Amino acid sequence: MSVLDRLYQPAYVGENRCFPCTTVNVGIALLLSTGLLLVAGGVVVPVGVLVASIAAIHFRGYLVPGTPELTKRYLPDGVLRWFDKAPTPASAPGDDSDGVDVEGLLVAADALEPTADGSDLRLTEGFRAAWHERIGPRRSTAIEETHLANALGIPEHSETRVVPDDDAFVATTATTLIAQWPSHTAALADVTAADALDERLPGWERLEPARRADVLAALRLFLDRCPACEGPIDTSEGHVSSCCRSFQVLTFSCTECGSRLYEMDLDRFEATAAE
Repeated sequence: MSVLDRLYQPAYVGENRCFPCTTVNVGIALLLSTGLLLVAGGVVVPVGVLVASIAAIHFRGYLVPGTPELTKRYLPDGVLRWFDKAPTPASAPGDDSDGVDVEGLLVAADALEPTADGSDLRLTEGFRAAWHERIGPRRSTAIEETHLANALGIPEHSETRVVPDDDAFVATTATTLIAQWPSHTAALADVTAADALDERLPGWERLEPARRADVLAALRLFLDRCPACEGPIDTSEGHVSSCCRSFQVLTFSCTECGSRLYEMDLDRFEATAAE
């Protein structure tokens, strides 16, 4: 094994590279080199240290051990947002901040209806039956990126792409997260729900991919049985950590198979519930 092979850390470079952490490390390398320049009075040592530091960051992803924890602690959310590294759990159901009334669309599609006391919404029996009718045959079939792209109406040569993300998927452009599925079960729910909505919701084909994702994600919250195993759905609170972020989420998951159907920013959920 070569020296470069021993230096290389695939978990922290390439597609896995964390740009806030990289920026922090480059800044440290520049400060260190500048300090040496002032102390040494020559350029050979500072330049050598800078080159070695950049090489370490390139091959290892970091210069200073523990960089993710330092980034979590000291970089504010506003800075992380510049790198698209701010916390990204979904917003509360029915969020119409982009001018789309999600719940209104689903009521118009006869997918949701008011509960008996009018205090909440629920799936209509007709849509529930149509949805489950589509889920059944798909349980034994793997959900792939193309299925989700079709569900969101993403054109074949669009800059928006659906890609694997751990054991699930995300839809993203070069700079923006469009949609995320915390499990293959969540993806199964959306692919089959999109098929059912296509027959019921006028104008469904004209909705932008991000708006379709909002509608489908909201529908997932009304499931009372897991699409994968038909186990009961329950909610729980917990923390989700990325390389340099940690945030509290409300998770909707199956109590039998453990599949996560939805992860929601808990602060947003509580703020919406209080309105």
